[in-house]
Amino acid sequence: MTGPLGDSELFVDAALASLENVHRLQSSAKAAASVGNFGHGCSLLILSMEELGKAIGYRLCAEGWARIEGKGKSQEFVVSIPIVGEKRFWLYGHADKRDVTTGLGLLFLIPFFAMILLYLSKVPVSSTPAPSEVSVPGETGTEPTALDLLEFRELDALRESGLYVEIKEGSIASPNAITSGKFERLNRLVSGYVSASEDAVRIGIVSELVKTVKEAWIRFQKMLDDSDSHEKGRAADRGSKAV
Repeated sequence: MTGPLGDSELFVDAALASLENVHRLQSSAKAAASVGNFGHGCSLLILSMEELGKAIGYRLCAEGWARIEGKGKSQEFVVSIPIVGEKRFWLYGHADKRDVTTGLGLLFLIPFFAMILLYLSKVPVSSTPAPSEVSVPGETGTEPTALDLLEFRELDALRESGLYVEIKEGSIASPNAITSGKFERLNRLVSGYVSASEDAVRIGIVSELVKTVKEAWIRFQKMLDDSDSHEKGRAADRGSKAV
């Protein structure tokens, strides 16, 4: 490992410290929302998402999948993945840190999205949930939906508008204009990424990915079994009515 930080134990400690800070930022966001400051809460959630990117980057460095190059504010995570090649993320760039989070987060969520798509392709249309109801694993009671993943694409603008009062197009834009609904949807999204990535940061990325794929396959099999039982029950009901 080359770069200004070359000690794998130091990288692990930095990853765990960043992860702890993620949880503190999430708690602060919920505290702000609890008193009606939903704009501030959204901004803190976005910062927690960016801090999660640092935690993931440090863990990648500890496992030899990445290194840090540069000094001071020019430091970059250089991630090297077989087949994909090298990808650079500015350590102090808001969007870059979120890209690390969404990159690994989606890596862990992909098996579950694949499971959902396979499920939808195998069960009758009448028994499939609506798109807004299809969820991926997240914090209990706050699972992000597929629609949540599509809504929040301009997070830099939301982070700024959640903190500052500005004049835009002749009117005043205030953090007070951000609603509780937007906060809850963003909270589901961020909680989903944290849930998907947390064990990888704590335990190890490769071992956690293998476990995730196995869990997705088990859930997929259960969903098919449940669907099959449901259809057999409906067929039996139709048969009894026909008699």
